[in-house]
Amino acid sequence: MLVRYNENTKKIECIINVASLLPVNNFSPAVIPQDIFFVANYPELYIEIDAPEEKINAGNLYTERLNQSIGLSIHNTPVNLMAPVAFTPDKRSLKLATTFEVILPDHRITIPAKYSPMLTGRVRFAIQNARSVEFFPR
Repeated sequence: MLVRYNENTKKIECIINVASLLPVNNFSPAVIPQDIFFVANYPELYIEIDAPEEKINAGNLYTERLNQSIGLSIHNTPVNLMAPVAFTPDKRSLKLATTFEVILPDHRITIPAKYSPMLTGRVRFAIQNARSVEFFPR
């Protein structure tokens, strides 16, 4: 996953290669994430997380958990939601962690028919210890 801080938009940008995703359990086919996200047409997931500089660089040296706006692009369909994000400043880098769920049918995102019996349409994203380096000076 590529993580960077965009100083113009004040957002953390994450680009995830869909081919690197794995199912959570052992009984699902290994290719299920690639099939659900149509990797041939959409090889990457793009996630933006609001990270206003005044909040994440307020001199706090401890983890701060903020309810932030998160935007995704799935099948070129925008998905926006709010979720808690933990920011941990560390000298000239920023660590972040978050977990959120997207219910695909709510956003008119199609699930391949062969997976309908085994999926609820709910996809959980967990980002742990992602790091953006050299985001701005203290």
